[in-house]
Amino acid sequence: MTRGTERLRKLLQQNRLKLRAAELVSRWASQGVATSPVVHERYWKLIDRIRRGRSWPLDYVDDLAAAVSDFTGNCDMVTIIGWNLEEEPPLLVSSRALLQAIHRIDSLYPDGFWLIDDDSRTALMVDIDEEEGIHANRIDLLV
Repeated sequence: MTRGTERLRKLLQQNRLKLRAAELVSRWASQGVATSPVVHERYWKLIDRIRRGRSWPLDYVDDLAAAVSDFTGNCDMVTIIGWNLEEEPPLLVSSRALLQAIHRIDSLYPDGFWLIDDDSRTALMVDIDEEEGIHANRIDLLV
């Protein structure tokens, strides 16, 4: 792929992400939660860190709120990205607001999502499957 083609592909993807971010911010707002999009440069870095991270098999989760609460701990803000990293924009959300809306999260992210805590350099992978339930696990993100 030529440098110009790669740049064009990246710009088109950023445009799709921008449109999707506006839609998600609006949908979060309808749930009473304020979110803000993450800049594109940070998006590319997050994706790279997630892909290079160390993960283990996902474990069944019976209480998603407890798993998210445990992950967010004392964090004020976390980054959330939909399950499909290539098509979902990252948003900043307060941990408290996320926990208040967690029982409706599947309406925003029906396939699952990623939570990223920059301070601990970890991510929580959450896979939502109608038939098999919710599975999750932490991964270490490489810098």
